[in-house]
Amino acid sequence: MNVNIASRLSSLRKEKDISQKEAASVLGVSQALLSHYEKGIRECGMDFIVKACRYYDVTADYMLGMSQNRHGFNDIYSQSELPTDRDASVQTLYRTVLMIGNKMSEAGGSTAKRFYRSLMIAAYRMVLLASDAGLVDDNLFSLGRENSEILLACISDKLTRKRAECEKCEERFGEEQVYIHTVVKETEKYIEGTVSKGFKKQG
Repeated sequence: MNVNIASRLSSLRKEKDISQKEAASVLGVSQALLSHYEKGIRECGMDFIVKACRYYDVTADYMLGMSQNRHGFNDIYSQSELPTDRDASVQTLYRTVLMIGNKMSEAGGSTAKRFYRSLMIAAYRMVLLASDAGLVDDNLFSLGRENSEILLACISDKLTRKRAECEKCEERFGEEQVYIHTVVKETEKYIEGTVSKGFKKQG
């Protein structure tokens, strides 16, 4: 993502449909200086960035081009489509898990329990990956590092086979949940590619 503060300042002002003169007055700088900021001719200080973030209602990360989330973590809960929903990004994965989790937790009963257990197993897998990367000590696993992998695979299979026991939610996700479509499409693409490579190696 190659976005700098100059382009952010310019685009956010235009979204508000205000002139440089109006924006400059609110932000406490001259029109000429704001023009230089928006063109990238001069660098703005931290005080100005804070003012601009408050005025345009965005996070500093967004203003600096470090994130596509205008409102930080709260964006993940947005019901409307986000610019990143079509990207196979970590944010899209978080968004999918959180939104589906909310629905399944609201349903209660076996549906909520199944979601919680599936999420717990997914988080446990992340800890195993952290162990592989040297971030977590192998001694943390009381079941033993190798046994943990084997037992986890068995539990995952059991959860998959219990699909029929999951109570149905009253409200379904609509077609507008682009992030869900993105996760399914990209994951299936990965699965097919991995399986295809496996068959080629065997052949």
